[in-house]
Amino acid sequence: MAYSRGTLSYRQKRKPIFNPRVIIVVLVIVFLLLCLIGRGTFSRIGCSNDTSAIQNYVNQVKKIAERTNKVGTDFADLRNNIKSLARKDLQTKLNKMAKDSATITGDAKKIEVPTEMADANEYLLVALELRTTALESYQPAIFNALGDTDLEVSAKQVSLSLRDIAFSDRAFGLFKDAAQKVLKSKDITFVSAPASVFLTVDGEYEAANVLQFLQAIKTSAPDLTETHGIAISEVVLDPAATADNNGIGSLPSTTTVSVSVTIENQGNQLEVNVPVVATLKSETQPKPQLKKATIASLAPGEKKTIKITGLTPTKGDIVNMLTIQAGPVPKEKFLDNNMSEIKFTVAVK
Repeated sequence: MAYSRGTLSYRQKRKPIFNPRVIIVVLVIVFLLLCLIGRGTFSRIGCSNDTSAIQNYVNQVKKIAERTNKVGTDFADLRNNIKSLARKDLQTKLNKMAKDSATITGDAKKIEVPTEMADANEYLLVALELRTTALESYQPAIFNALGDTDLEVSAKQVSLSLRDIAFSDRAFGLFKDAAQKVLKSKDITFVSAPASVFLTVDGEYEAANVLQFLQAIKTSAPDLTETHGIAISEVVLDPAATADNNGIGSLPSTTTVSVSVTIENQGNQLEVNVPVVATLKSETQPKPQLKKATIASLAPGEKKTIKITGLTPTKGDIVNMLTIQAGPVPKEKFLDNNMSEIKFTVAVK
């Protein structure tokens, strides 16, 4: 049989030097061996199952765990050193912990979760949400305890907050177990699920232990104990006295008298609607004149001055008695500095 020019006869065709099928088989075997030998590296690029998403998830959760563990360390330090704190510092620290925990919980919800880690991730979110709600409720509970004489109710409040934190520790433990089980099933040994524990003492949340803790604070940390107290720090008449005769001031002739009263908050609580009452009577006018005023709010350590006008004194050599009464505010115990008295006469002309 003849062939056209330029072509080779059947017997003249060259046989391939390498069989393609053999090459493919060899490459597959080499690839599988590399996966078995170096699974820690090659599994990331698709050997067997793609585990890169799982590894990325675990690494992100580790960062979340580091952040919540920092809050846990701060919380433990606060409870261990609470006696040395002032109320304002305690409030600031607790506010920050609750806010940080809420932020951490929000960030955890943004993590992309592989299908294999879906169940474990539910435990993680429960743990973080429990911590956030517990820290948010712990602050009012601890301040209630510091202000109450009977600690039964407030101790229960603190106990419930700590119990939620204990539950969060348990939930985080369940997350770690579930996540570790997935890692083991995928033969991922170069990463591990993180742990996180806030309460390290067994039964720390029990009511009896909480009550003992609160009693120790109230007896040895006076700066934390709620105190209420206001005081009159200054009283100024208008017109002012021009002379003083054995504790009796002499005012120039006037039809009415005004008085400016400065009140100081000597407690550690914000006081609101603080009443101030001026009472004027004289030797010949026993029926008192009353003028009332109110200071809307007074922060701890703050002073405010309020002016009361329209008091009508008796003129001449008659002694007038002006009494200023401030408060008392609720729960105030020391009242000796809540009242001031001023005696004066008013010239006829």
